[in-house]
Formats: sequence, C-alpha cells, structure tokens
Amino acid sequence: WCGWFTEPPKDEFSQSIQSYPVSASQSIDQTLFRNLTHQSLTKSLDPSESIHQIPYGHFRHLLFKLLLQLHEIGSLPLICKSPYPDRAESVFLFRVDSDYSDETAIRKLFTLLDRYQIRSTWFLHTEAHLGHADLFRKYSGHELAVHGHRHQTFTHPDLLADNIQKSLRFVASIHPEQIHFGYAEPFGLYHKALAKVLSNYSALPLSKSTEEKAQSLGFLYSSEFGFDCDNLPHWPIRNKGPLQIPIHPICPGSFSRTRASEEEIQSYFISQLHRSLAREDPLLFYHHPMQPYDDVLESLFQEVHSLKEKGVQIEFLTFSEWALWWIQRHRSRFSVEYEIENGGIHIVDHDSESGFPTDRSLFYRVYMNGKSYLVEKGKLKLKQIESRERKPFDCRAFDLSFEVIENRSHLQKFHHIRNQLLNQLGRLYQ
Repeated sequence: WCGWFTEPPKDEFSQSIQSYPVSASQSIDQTLFRNLTHQSLTKSLDPSESIHQIPYGHFRHLLFKLLLQLHEIGSLPLICKSPYPDRAESVFLFRVDSDYSDETAIRKLFTLLDRYQIRSTWFLHTEAHLGHADLFRKYSGHELAVHGHRHQTFTHPDLLADNIQKSLRFVASIHPEQIHFGYAEPFGLYHKALAKVLSNYSALPLSKSTEEKAQSLGFLYSSEFGFDCDNLPHWPIRNKGPLQIPIHPICPGSFSRTRASEEEIQSYFISQLHRSLAREDPLLFYHHPMQPYDDVLESLFQEVHSLKEKGVQIEFLTFSEWALWWIQRHRSRFSVEYEIENGGIHIVDHDSESGFPTDRSLFYRVYMNGKSYLVEKGKLKLKQIESRERKPFDCRAFDLSFEVIENRSHLQKFHHIRNQLLNQLGRLYQ
C-alpha cells in the first residue's frame, strides 16, 4: 500500500489519508467518473471525465521524490535517462478524435494546425468518413490512427475485434506506406474485452492487398485515459498489449457540461500546460473537430510557441514518434560509476553498438543541489556540470526524525517508519 495526505476542498484545516493497493493498481474496470478540480474554477465550472481511479502519475512523482531524497542523504547525484529526445525539456503531442466530424470541420482544424505547425495524430471514426477518405491524403505531416469503425463500446471480444479490423483496414488504405498504427477506444474506456483484443494486436487479420504492402500491421501503441492519464508512457503489467500513451483526459468539449466561459477554458488549458512543464511531464492534449472551441486551441498553440520563443525546448511529435522513442529509450541500458574522491561521474552507455536511433540522441538528467542538469554519456566532473544547467528543481528538505514505536518487531517498525516517510513526502507533493 502507498498513501499520502490530501486536503478536502471544503475544509482547508482537515486532512485525510488516501491509500491504494499498488499490487492491484493495473486491474481492469477501475474507472471512476470524477471531477478534475482546478484552483481557478468553482465546482459548477469543473470538467469531469471517466478515468482510472489509481493515479499512477502521482505515485511516480512520489517515488521519484523518495529516490531523490535518499540520494541527497547519501550525498550522491541522482542520474536517470531523460524522458525526452535530444535536449528537449518536454514534448507536445496533439490528438484529434474525429467523432462524427464532417468535411468542413476537418478542413478547418487541419488549417489551424498547419498555421501553427502542430503535427497531430488523428484517431479516425471511420464510419463517419466513408465518403471523404481522400480528404486526409491532402494534409502531410500528420499521423492517422484507429478509433473504431463504429463509435461504440463493444464488450464482446469478437465484436470489438471486428470493429477494430474494419477501421484498421480503412486507415491503412488511406496511407498504404504508413507502417505504425495506434488505437484509442471510444469514450476512453479500458475494459476486459479491449485488453484481450489488444494483447493480440500484432495478429489482427488484414486484407491480402494490405499484407502485401506491409508484412505485419498492428498497433504500436494505444491510448485510453480509462487506463491512465497525465503520465509518461508505460505498458500494462497484468495484460499484454501495446504501449499505453496517457493524455490529459479533459478536452475543450468536456466544458460543454459546465458553465465555464471561454476565457476560463483558455485559462484552464494554459495553466495545465505550465503545470505539466513544472512537473517535467509531457504535454498531451486532445480535441474533437465538431466542438466549437477554435479560440481555445489557438490560445493553447500560441502559448506553446511563446514558450519556445523564450527558450523552452519543446519538440512537436506524433504519437508514433513518441512511442518509437519511448520503446528505444526503454530498451537502452546504462550504468554510472561514481568517483567519490575527485567528484566525478562516468555514465556508461551499454547500447551504443546495438544502435539507438541516430536521428534522436539519448541524454541523461543529473539531479543534485536542488537543480537538474542535462548531460551526455561519458566522464564528467560534477563542478563542470554547472555550465550545463537546465532548470531549477524544487526539492525542499523535510524532517527525517521519526517517532519509533517500542515493543514492536523489526518488520512492524519498518512499516511504521516507511508510512511516516511517505506521508511527509505526500505533504511535500501537495
């Protein structure tokens, strides 16, 4: 179990413990329709969405702070692979779910995306586009993915597989040269039938004409916020399947169920953008072309370009590019040799011969003295890293003097101290 303190919004002076069984965190059918509260919005303005009830991203940040604190206690820098390619501080991915969109709405959104040089990934509801498939061939630099032929949740694996196959054939016929494909379940749900079908994603039968052009077409990745949201990519533990790419589960259309004004909606997404940057998280948003929120999207795109003009290293990627990068990063292996006496480190890359993609380099992040730095492999003096400083990292010290209960076994004392440490880290995180 892992837990931390949270403050109920109605009473700022009271606290409660939220804890979850980590071993069961990736079980299916644990979605929860919940409000994602935002400090600047009142309850009547808060958007809601069905997401998984276990916040994986919170656990990741919590455990990272624990690792960081342990390294500081040992007077050692914490070194890890950068989650982003090259020298990027973050990546910006924009997902489009084409649910029931007509030609006018599609052209309008493509024009807006190209105006701001946003490389998007379109998850096609193919039944709605039978009459205008050629429209998607006119726009380059964007990726096409699968969202099902009928925009419906099928709980029977055979019906679901048939719905996916029809959609995959349609998408593959639009761009026969496309090799990698992704999938997103309608309504963002993640359920038993989907987990079963996705576990065989590379074996989905296709037409002979398609198989002649590509030896094997399947799903490189999937994206359901019923599985996870606001997090780095990761694979299902209990159910085999493609890489999952979590996104922010709130889109502009989510506010149609609230009384929020357009200015408040714009403020929400810009604030979410900065929050993700501050947490060193990826920037993943989505939209439906039929929803009338062009000004909201434009303000978000303008803010991203404004940050890039100020020197923030943000790279625009499609979902396939992000998935391929993450798979290569996951496969890479490295080790660190600490030179305690002369204050140096040696980062050894064990995959240089196997070949990391030459067009994108793997960098490493070094956390020390309350700051983070971006470095390359090889030998480094810690004093020399100061010139490569990337951004400050907020890591406030906290009290490590715990009350140790008497007349208990060593195991009981261990659990008691561990829970106190996690609770203190939770207060820091909040």
